[in-house]
Amino acid sequence: MKTVGSGVRELRARDRNNQYRTMYVIRMGTKIVVLHSFIKKSRTTPKADIETAKQRLRAFDRNGVSVMKTKVTKGNVFKDLGFTDEESVALAMRVDLAVEIEKFIRRKKLTQMKAAEYFDVPQPKISKIVGGKVSGFSIEYLVKMATKAGKNPRISFAKRQAV
Repeated sequence: MKTVGSGVRELRARDRNNQYRTMYVIRMGTKIVVLHSFIKKSRTTPKADIETAKQRLRAFDRNGVSVMKTKVTKGNVFKDLGFTDEESVALAMRVDLAVEIEKFIRRKKLTQMKAAEYFDVPQPKISKIVGGKVSGFSIEYLVKMATKAGKNPRISFAKRQAV
């Protein structure tokens, strides 16, 4: 989301009643910094929500995590944000796949048009992946793209904690 800052991505999810937005940025290669999450009630993102994310991004980039309320997660960040178990697993899988596809695009220094040609997909799909808007993609679609990028995606299973 260029309106918030460089590298900021937006995760979109919806159910029957609401549209959810989470603005985040990946820093130092492995840290996902959630800047702001909210329920979107209109077509445009409210200025107050954009400003909140901008302020938190500036604070993080200036001072690191010390000035922000932090929660270190060792599990699934989407679960921590309140998504259901099923949604959080699917979202995490989509993001992991999209990050690998984006890394490939950057490593090969492909424009979005060249990446679209390489993956044989419409350019707007590449734009969404690079912009972090992966909730509209099926996992199968992203697996096929990651495979074409030379990755070998695998699913592993872990025991869930008892409820």
